[in-house]
Amino acid sequence: MMDKNKKVVIFGEFFPVCSYFTHKVSVNNGYGCNHPDQKESGFEEGFGEESGREQGKCYCWSCPLGCETDEEDWGNPEVDFDGLEKENFLSTDGEWLMDGEHLTVRIGSDASIDEKLAMYYYEKSINKHNPDWDGGTWKDLFTERENRINADLEKYKMAYRIKDVDGNTFCFQRIEYGSPVYRGQGAEKHIYGMAGYTVVQQWAVNE
Repeated sequence: MMDKNKKVVIFGEFFPVCSYFTHKVSVNNGYGCNHPDQKESGFEEGFGEESGREQGKCYCWSCPLGCETDEEDWGNPEVDFDGLEKENFLSTDGEWLMDGEHLTVRIGSDASIDEKLAMYYYEKSINKHNPDWDGGTWKDLFTERENRINADLEKYKMAYRIKDVDGNTFCFQRIEYGSPVYRGQGAEKHIYGMAGYTVVQQWAVNE
């Protein structure tokens, strides 16, 4: 039996738990994407092109973490449809629908760390009422993730969780355009150094 190296997910359940998704935006009715490879974007309300306040938009068909599921995927033995039937993808006329409801994501050895993390959070979400779910394919994932994060923290002399003078806490997300990005209370921002911040947690650990 051929190993599966891609998996079809329901996009409506995938994007809300994606670490790059944000609803704290005015573009695209509040469906934003902070992935650096997102090609679909617009300018935040009240800011023109000259402001540089460009914000990615979250769509299935432009998702940097996968490709919208098409009819070729159905005939590919390497794609896991996770129990979905072909009828889920057909119109009443029997035509294949490209309606933004399903995304095909890499899960094999060539999958990126972002794709693996996205699949972990997706499967964790859809199995939240399954007491037997133990992390599945992704249960050993965090060692790889933590090593990557901690290497970035060491390189940029930052900490995983930090707090500002007002007591607001921020959690490290990624390196973007050569500087660290942190998330705090639903919003993300670049933080360029530890001046004005104190360390809450120095290193990423399995949570």
